[in-house]
Amino acid sequence: MAKIWSEDEVTNEALQTHFIDSGLSVERTNEKSFGVRSNNGLYIVIRIDDDRHYLSFNCYFDLDKTRSQLEKLVLVQRYNYDLFLANYALGNNSDDLIVSYAMSFEMGLIAGQMMHVFRRFSRLLDNLIAKENKDNFIVIGGSDDDATPAATESPDQ
Repeated sequence: MAKIWSEDEVTNEALQTHFIDSGLSVERTNEKSFGVRSNNGLYIVIRIDDDRHYLSFNCYFDLDKTRSQLEKLVLVQRYNYDLFLANYALGNNSDDLIVSYAMSFEMGLIAGQMMHVFRRFSRLLDNLIAKENKDNFIVIGGSDDDATPAATESPDQ
């Protein structure tokens, strides 16, 4: 039987429990968000926007710090134009690429649909790294002068 949550039942605790029951690792939680490790080890932050009834799936990547601001903006524009499903933006310090996707839970949320979106988002990120990062613009594993691994947590957490 499908698990379906009403709008009021969509809480951090309920979603975290479902991700754990699905065999995924939940890490670093706070009141409105939590992180989940994808099967390939990417850290995806899931945020709940109660007011607008949306879940937001987000991943943060380090960008090559030697690239100019203009090059970074062109990269984000290209990703937004060429790649389906997600939105791409620069972080506050312009050295981070933020990849995000929003899913509505107005009128309720079907657990299987949420997990499908999570897995699809995870595959999109894997494809981004494997096929769209030929110029090594996204730094995988962190840069030499920065111990922060790529795709870890939000700069805000």
